[in-house]
Amino acid sequence: MICWGDNHSDTCKYCRQNNTINTKPPSSPHQRDLYECSCKELDTLVGIAKKAGALGARLTGAGWGGCTVSLVPEGNAVSFIDTLIQEYYQPLIAQGRLTEAQLKEAVFATKPACGGGVLALQF
Repeated sequence: MICWGDNHSDTCKYCRQNNTINTKPPSSPHQRDLYECSCKELDTLVGIAKKAGALGARLTGAGWGGCTVSLVPEGNAVSFIDTLIQEYYQPLIAQGRLTEAQLKEAVFATKPACGGGVLALQF
């Protein structure tokens, strides 16, 4: 299940009940076109990610040189990362713009988890 909205919204409740994907368009085109907070590098990464099989990909963080996040089935993560490295990062390494050590910090897989929330501590 993928939900782009608030976990308590009717859409997300529907998605949870029906095990479906809410395919709300990713925000990258909006961020690029309306707010001009993307750059050609981020747009290129999003394009490569989608071509490599991401269910969704977008820029995230602060923009203006931020980062991308891609949703990929767990079984495809290794080949997905290999494609990103081959098509985007290896040319940067060849140009001397990125080191192998920096690459290990730039590309990694993680699993989705709950977002921020309020934690009430009682002592």
